[in-house]
Order: sequence, then C-alpha cells, then structure tokens
Amino acid sequence: MEGPVRLEIRGGTLDTVIGMEAPVVSYPRLEGAVTKSAKQILYEMQDRRCNACFDYKTLDQLTYDHRVPKSKYGPKDIVNAELMCAPCNREKDDKDMALFLWKRWKAVA
Repeated sequence: MEGPVRLEIRGGTLDTVIGMEAPVVSYPRLEGAVTKSAKQILYEMQDRRCNACFDYKTLDQLTYDHRVPKSKYGPKDIVNAELMCAPCNREKDDKDMALFLWKRWKAVA
C-alpha cells in the first residue's frame, strides 16, 4: 500500500493554504480490481442498497463505481467508492454522482 494521500489545492497543500498543520488521513487505495473485503465494507456501509436507486440488492448484483469519475480526476481511494446496480451504473456513465442524482430526482419532481 502507498503512503498517506495529501489533499492538493491550487497554491499548495491544505496545511499551507489555511496556515496550519493539517492531519494526514490515509485511505486504502483501490488500484485495479476491488477486493472482496473492500466491496463487502462498502456493501455494509450502504445498507445493502444501490447508491443510486436505493433498492436492496445482493452483493453480486452491485458493481463498483467512482463518485467522482476517474476521467474527472476523482481519487482512487475508498472515500470515492460506491456500489451501484448495473442499470444505474450504465445510466450514470462518467457523470459526477451529485450531478447524476440531482438530474435524476429533478426529472421525477
């Protein structure tokens, strides 16, 4: 596993921008295939639901996704990870999760 991940901000790291030492938070990196244990952790954190349609699913019915897509420079760690069912994952494509949900629920209202 790599070392801690530092939050980079234009003009420096977080501690140089706010003028104080920021704690370095280390998250597991998700390189390559998602391990069974990482997927199980996400599954339990999401209450066994798809993170988009909120339907209950089995672990095998859910696929790994990035909240902020890699194509939009989303980090490759577990804080940017979520599980979605295949239809929702295809519909989301490379959109940011917040934008995707906002457009989806705006269309319903």
